[in-house]
Amino acid sequence: MKHTFLLIAFLIVKFCYAQDTKEVAGKILSSTVSMITKDKDFQTLALGSGFITDNEEVVTNLHVVEGAKHVFVIKNKSVEEIGSSGYISLDKENDIILLKVPGLIGEKLEISQTTFPQIGEQIFVAGNPKGLSGTFSDGLVSGIRELENRKLIQISAPISPGSSGGPVVDKSSSLIGVSVGGISDGQNLNFAIPAMYVKELIENKSSLNQFNFSKSKVTNTPYDDIREGVLAQDITFNIQDWGDGLPKHLQSFSIRNNLSYPVFNIKVLFIVYNDKGIPTDSHEETYCRYSSDAIRPHLAYRVKIRAWGYVENIKATEHWEIRVLDFEIVK
Repeated sequence: MKHTFLLIAFLIVKFCYAQDTKEVAGKILSSTVSMITKDKDFQTLALGSGFITDNEEVVTNLHVVEGAKHVFVIKNKSVEEIGSSGYISLDKENDIILLKVPGLIGEKLEISQTTFPQIGEQIFVAGNPKGLSGTFSDGLVSGIRELENRKLIQISAPISPGSSGGPVVDKSSSLIGVSVGGISDGQNLNFAIPAMYVKELIENKSSLNQFNFSKSKVTNTPYDDIREGVLAQDITFNIQDWGDGLPKHLQSFSIRNNLSYPVFNIKVLFIVYNDKGIPTDSHEETYCRYSSDAIRPHLAYRVKIRAWGYVENIKATEHWEIRVLDFEIVK
């Protein structure tokens, strides 16, 4: 009888936990949005995550929208891109921004916790890692750390590229932080910006401001505005026999320098789109990192794809694009 009672009690606890987790997942995923940033020509720059704090208002990381001319959000289980008209609050020190998104209506995340969470407290994270929208995971608060003169919450839940800007909540679905990133060389070393800074961000709303953030270094040279003339071309796929019906994968491409100056440290963005033309995945790589490897004027450098996991799996049958994002000129 004693063992039967313990078994029943265990099943009740397990059932209640599962129900609570499902409720948290439903709440947080309804509030989470995908972020897509684009340049002046409406070419995709990057993917990220954000969350709704009120009708027509979304919080995300500042670094998600840096360098963008246009910012769009997509609600979970939707394909509609809703454009942001600008931002109404900004906290550069803590890497968060409050966006104005006209016409956006959705589930609002509450911010009741304005202190640091307890170490060992269970947390849940939502986001769009590598463009996979509606991803939900759980973990624990591992510690409160001070990195680069700011307090961050260390969590065990994974934060992958594309998850930055997504919400971190407690068991009551209340916001405790904003996913900001992790240390790539460490296991489960992931961090979130405390919710108290998000609360301050919302309380300090101002008039509408346009996006004018830039990732480029500020220098006084005649080369600063040159970002055209270097492009990816001559894309090839492998010729191995993968069997009937199996697609051929990306093998190599050339970086062409059409400028009159040698170029190096070339940042390239790989983007995969779904059938509706919406980006679902992205990955950045840098080539010719040193000036000694610079591509000379009006010449090309062929890049052979290595086993990167993501890039090697780009298929010829998919909708995809390779873009040159940035580069440096040998002075």
